[in-house]
Amino acid sequence: MVNKTTSADGVELVWTACGQGEPALVFIHGFAGDRHQFANQVEAFADRHRVITLDLAGHGESGHDRERWGPGAFADDVVAVMDAAGVEQAILIGHSMGGVVMLETANRYPERVTGLVAIDTLQNIEALFPPGMVDQLVAGMRDAFEETMEGFARALMIEQTDPDLAARLVREFVGMRPQSAIGIMSSLTSIDVLPLFENLKVPFYAINSDMQPTNRAALEQRLQRVEVEVLDRVGHFPQLEATERFNEALGRAISFI
Repeated sequence: MVNKTTSADGVELVWTACGQGEPALVFIHGFAGDRHQFANQVEAFADRHRVITLDLAGHGESGHDRERWGPGAFADDVVAVMDAAGVEQAILIGHSMGGVVMLETANRYPERVTGLVAIDTLQNIEALFPPGMVDQLVAGMRDAFEETMEGFARALMIEQTDPDLAARLVREFVGMRPQSAIGIMSSLTSIDVLPLFENLKVPFYAINSDMQPTNRAALEQRLQRVEVEVLDRVGHFPQLEATERFNEALGRAISFI
């Protein structure tokens, strides 16, 4: 069932809740994504967990009228949906930008989070993005939005990515509203995630692709309980590209937490 609630700054948020059982799972999509990217996980885990998905502001069917973009505002979105769903505590599962959002949520609302699962994100927390990458993307969006967004989407895939899935992802990226996309990406220009790890006490499990190496040592230096699993032959969207393998890994992550 599709539900709606309102964010702290008055933006309409669309979300779904399925299943019953603890711990509850809250899935947080990445930039240009939406809740539908986790449909396969809802189907796989709702028989034993309360499963929440949402469209962050500026994405999917949620509202776009926001003055301040960034992980902090998105963290408030996550908790607004948890409140509306009656979920007091949950494991947060964040893909890509959603990984930063889940970190921000755990810092702002530590009493609401029992564990974190990162999906192809936070591979190198000491240098989250290559120098100048975000600035270059923002400049490209301002100059040639559709071309830049398509190029961005395709850079996150591998040669073996299913053509239908590739076309879907391109549509999602190109279909974003330019003003929202530019505002969101601009908010990531100077982000530093290291402070978000300073007081993080909950277990952390990463499920990453092998497109780029994961700096496991940087995570282990800062976290009490951490595990990293790398899926080979998969791009930036393992939950869509290798659903069965990803769901098995997610099951292990939940057990670890």
